Amino acid sequence: DAPAARPGFCARCAARIPWHPTASCPTCARPTGRREGATRSCGRCLWRAPAQASTTACAVLHFDEAEDPLRHSIHELKYRGELGIARVLGRALAVAAHRRGLAADVVAPVPLHLDRLRWRGFNQALLLARHLGLGKTPVAARALVRTRPTRPQVELDGTARRANVAGAFRVADAASIAGKRIALVDDVMTTGATVDACSRALLRAGAGRVAGVVAARAGRDWGDPGWGAASDMRRLRPPASTSPSALGE
Repeated sequence: DAPAARPGFCARCAARIPWHPTASCPTCARPTGRREGATRSCGRCLWRAPAQASTTACAVLHFDEAEDPLRHSIHELKYRGELGIARVLGRALAVAAHRRGLAADVVAPVPLHLDRLRWRGFNQALLLARHLGLGKTPVAARALVRTRPTRPQVELDGTARRANVAGAFRVADAASIAGKRIALVDDVMTTGATVDACSRALLRAGAGRVAGVVAARAGRDWGDPGWGAASDMRRLRPPASTSPSALGE
């Protein structure tokens, strides 16, 4: 796409970002490389259907590309508090959502546990949600809460990730989401365990439909050839000086 279609990024960075392809699973946004991927769910979603009806991603996260400007931007936002980056990522995500034709009645961020929120000082998913726009769609900042601390997802494999976040979310304000189409916002989606757990909580509380909206979708899932679990996941870790309690979400 032309740089002008990617607001907030200079032409040089826009040219280096692996923007999310059309050939992807519409349910989990996993790049498929196949033409039919734009309309048909991937084999993983057919085997284990996630709770969200669809997922929109702005770009693909490749762990072996150290110079990826998008991955660098997410890292600077989450771990160095460069809050202005949220506006840039939110605007780019709004373009992706518009192209996907995403319609929502409420935008809800994936929540942090209160202890982690106090330590970090902000929830990056909420910042993205506020800049996402979607017209005048209200942002339900406290619709979802994380009921217990969870281990950093970055340390876990796919099965452990699902167990880690199972039952970790609940809806605090059911009236705000009852019967409504929810755009659930997060920064990075790797295996999809967190988006799935949040979506299940929203649907149990009466939401009509949930669509995941993420800034970056991992280009490979756990178990894919060439994933290289431990070494690849270390690329998502914050600097060594960062408190362990701030690792992952």
